[in-house]
Amino acid sequence: MIAVAKLDTFEINKINSRIRKHWMENYSEDENSSFHCWPMQYPSLNKNCFLFVGLNPSLKVKDKENGEFVLKSKKSLSDGKINAEIIRKDEKYRGGADRDKERGYPLCQVVFQEINEGHKSFESWDYIDLFSNRILEAAGLRKELEIVGRQKKVSWPEGGSAAEQLEIFRELLDSLKPKVVLVANALASNILIKEMDLKDAERGYSSLPKKIPIFFSSSVSGGHLDVFSRRRLVDQIRDRLARE
Repeated sequence: MIAVAKLDTFEINKINSRIRKHWMENYSEDENSSFHCWPMQYPSLNKNCFLFVGLNPSLKVKDKENGEFVLKSKKSLSDGKINAEIIRKDEKYRGGADRDKERGYPLCQVVFQEINEGHKSFESWDYIDLFSNRILEAAGLRKELEIVGRQKKVSWPEGGSAAEQLEIFRELLDSLKPKVVLVANALASNILIKEMDLKDAERGYSSLPKKIPIFFSSSVSGGHLDVFSRRRLVDQIRDRLARE
């Protein structure tokens, strides 16, 4: 079996360090703020794979109740032992290093397997988010990004943190060199189409630099994408790959 290419430890550590640095510079320890949730920390990541892109890492109510991903102070971000534990939790949530266990992204596994049926186009898949902060929800992002209308450019407010997080995402995307990208969130799709000036996206797909196909969808989980829409999406991706 062909070994799956991984992003090396140095590159992952660099990305995680940038995320932590950004977090510490932008969020106060005000007890009334929602800063007390850990930012995303990436575990091992697969290169040259089928890459899913989401909006931001979710944080469930039970995670807060159980104290999962909760910061006691900014100093916690500099604790190597605690960081290692958070990364281990994020890795477990992804389904382990091989992404073969049903954890936080079961429908990503289903879509990946359906695309690979009959003809194994990809050795692996992975998932990254546009924004690394667990507290940024869709409603808050719309307000922060000042999105007005589908055709207008996103406006990044002065002093806002979202633009910096998107730069980290761009760096990560460039490092991973995916073969195909599926943006599995409607708002994330809208943001990328505008910010990366992607052409002909109204067809539901476009191309990134170096001719990397990118497809747009609403969330593949949570009931947003019914089984028939998912099958049409899978067929569209297969047809596009067949023409490449």
